[in-house]
Amino acid sequence: MYRYLNNPRLQFFFISPNICAAWLAMMIMLLFGFAHACSLRKGKKYRWTAYCMFSVVLGLSYMLGMTYSRGGILSILLSMTIYSALTRSKIALAWIAMFLLGIFLWVPSGTDRMLSTAHINDGSIAHRLWLWRGACGLTAMRPYCGWKPNDCGKLYAQWYRPEQVTENYRTMINDTLTISVRHGLPVLFSLLLIIFAVLWLAGRIAYTSHDKILVALVCACLSYLVGASFSTLYEQPEVVSWFICLVIATICFTVGRCLLNKFNFKLLDCCIPVIAALLVCGTIWLIGCFVNAGMSFRHFEYRQMSQDMQNKLVLFASPNQTPKALIIFFLPADSFGGGENIYGLPSFREWLKDGYAIVSAALESGLQGFEASKIVLTTAFEVADGLPVLAVGVGIAGNYAILNSDNKTRALGLCGFIGINASLDWPLESLSPLAQVNKIEVPGYLIDNKNNEMDKFLQVAKAEEKSVQGLLLSENSTDMTLREKTTTATPLAIQLAAQLLQKESSP
Repeated sequence: MYRYLNNPRLQFFFISPNICAAWLAMMIMLLFGFAHACSLRKGKKYRWTAYCMFSVVLGLSYMLGMTYSRGGILSILLSMTIYSALTRSKIALAWIAMFLLGIFLWVPSGTDRMLSTAHINDGSIAHRLWLWRGACGLTAMRPYCGWKPNDCGKLYAQWYRPEQVTENYRTMINDTLTISVRHGLPVLFSLLLIIFAVLWLAGRIAYTSHDKILVALVCACLSYLVGASFSTLYEQPEVVSWFICLVIATICFTVGRCLLNKFNFKLLDCCIPVIAALLVCGTIWLIGCFVNAGMSFRHFEYRQMSQDMQNKLVLFASPNQTPKALIIFFLPADSFGGGENIYGLPSFREWLKDGYAIVSAALESGLQGFEASKIVLTTAFEVADGLPVLAVGVGIAGNYAILNSDNKTRALGLCGFIGINASLDWPLESLSPLAQVNKIEVPGYLIDNKNNEMDKFLQVAKAEEKSVQGLLLSENSTDMTLREKTTTATPLAIQLAAQLLQKESSP
């Protein structure tokens, strides 16, 4: 259960209090409109129905406060304010005053929760701002078709998440931005156009006809949209199904009112939804372009390794400045966690900041991975365009960086390798760097936290007159995961890469 200052946050059967709050806000808005409509009808039956509904609204309002969801509270406050403006009634304003008073007086720590909204450094707010910033950047990178649905959180973690932050996200914690990242701006524009058109026309008709129920439907839809700005609601069937029903009901009521009142459509009714949808999409794209302009990379993309390997992707990334060299990263697919491996490491940004272009792939262990590494090398040399090329391998994939450092790759432009925690004495001879030392034709470095294998390899390399040196990681690195070791070794690897380039350029 979620808590705020040791107070349990209400969430019912929903996965989080924020989702629960979004559902409660829609229900409150809808019931409030029906209660208001009943209160204006003559007859004791309608009056008692209104009293019962208002009582339910008060109970749901208290429950909404107990979710401690700032997004949910904001959504109902904005929706109720719009309801008051469209119906020109003061009863909604009275509810707002009672609701705020209830939060401050009767909800435990409610005052602290409301005041925390102004704290920009609050963890929840700061993480959302970072996430939304990254979402805009990802959208601007591929505005037309978006990225794969399950990849947006991983892409954010690699390219946009601040280095001091470790939290991972699957979505952008915002319906609009999640859709723009996953599916692109054309899909987002189409959805927004439909929603804005429905709400604009319904709002206009509700305002002129004084239809309280239609106003309530419009405001309930608006409460969803506001709540969806702070949570990913469209993935929650319990909430999005209500929203779809509300939109359908709004359309039906709007059509009915149009037929009854012979509503006259104007050109403005077509322009406003289009302009609003364009404004949202354009703002996302412009912010994304601005964000990307300040990043260490100029461009990144993921391509298929080959036609026969459709599930294998190769990362291509270029720095903002003219690259001084191309780094080929070989990463072990089975050591970086499932599908996440194709995205490599956040430390790629450090290499890009230092002026290196990057080609990276996650490779399986064994002969299949070794053959795939050759395909990656060939692809890298094709895009190198005369740049000096360095190979960096991690874990078992570090073997591939060493094994590919032969005469053939030397002739193509490979000028050095760096192996991080490589399995130097692999049982299979064709994949064992120790058994293939004589084929190494470029200088290189080994970084490891185990001295035995590395010493043996360096002795053989010295006997074969190969320019290979080794460096030990700190002792506490033995308790680190391979990802942590690689991240720790990155500053050292960047220094070694500079030394390899210096050796290549010196006569």
